[in-house]
Amino acid sequence: MVAAAPGGGPDITARFLALKFSRALGQQIVVDNRAGANGAIGAEIVAKAVGDGHTWLLATGQHTTNPSLQKNLSYDIVKDFTAVSLLVANTYYLVVHPSLPVKSVRAFVALARAQPGKLNFGSGGVGSASHLAGEMFKVAAKVDMVHVPYKGASLAVTDLLGGHLEVMFPAIASALPLMQSGRIRGLAVTSPRRHPALPEVPTISESGLPGFDFRSWVGILVPAATPKEIVRRIHAVIIETVGQRENREALIAQGTEPWTSASPEEFAEFIRGEVVRFSQLLKASGVKPK
Repeated sequence: MVAAAPGGGPDITARFLALKFSRALGQQIVVDNRAGANGAIGAEIVAKAVGDGHTWLLATGQHTTNPSLQKNLSYDIVKDFTAVSLLVANTYYLVVHPSLPVKSVRAFVALARAQPGKLNFGSGGVGSASHLAGEMFKVAAKVDMVHVPYKGASLAVTDLLGGHLEVMFPAIASALPLMQSGRIRGLAVTSPRRHPALPEVPTISESGLPGFDFRSWVGILVPAATPKEIVRRIHAVIIETVGQRENREALIAQGTEPWTSASPEEFAEFIRGEVVRFSQLLKASGVKPK
């Protein structure tokens, strides 16, 4: 279950790994996209599914923001799921529409400061990674941009291509082919180090905003009632598959970086920490639950 629209970074990762996991498990894995409510719709379906190991949630950082964004969630991201493993880390890309007369972060910051409240940045929804990356950038660069949330990052990208948005912070996986074709202009990546798939692209940190670091994650959760032996089996398949050299290289080429958990328990602890971290970030950004 991919709780996001087709075409975004998580969906690209899911479809690549689903094929690899299918071969390892000897049975087909079907990717089901259920976008909406910042990932809550897809998560709710998995939370209520039978815990037999046949229904997985491709969880992302947005699932640990929802407790701070939505007052009436029908599930508990910690209690209603069993963590299996992280899969990859996603770095994001500060991109602009080609009509914007900037080719560097410094030039973009100067333009944004000269036009407070005039530039629109799109995201996959309130509390999504692309939203939080933008909010972090606004604070770090001391600029005022208008946030325009969508029901999925791919929908925002469509409007960026059409010139209805000037700025976005998409995952590298979805931005890379568009940047290479010249349909959008990439300025810098959000990670503290240059991405291995884009060694020529500077980081925001080295472009005038030292210390800037924003990355998200993708991992696998299953219903809470899933037996431990099944969880261990899925975890073992993930570690083996993601660890294969050709798969790691392919993931990096897509714009992600392989990042697995040593154990399901380690991932569970990570999720609890993310819930706290995002709660603090959203509160500092002035975002209130609805």
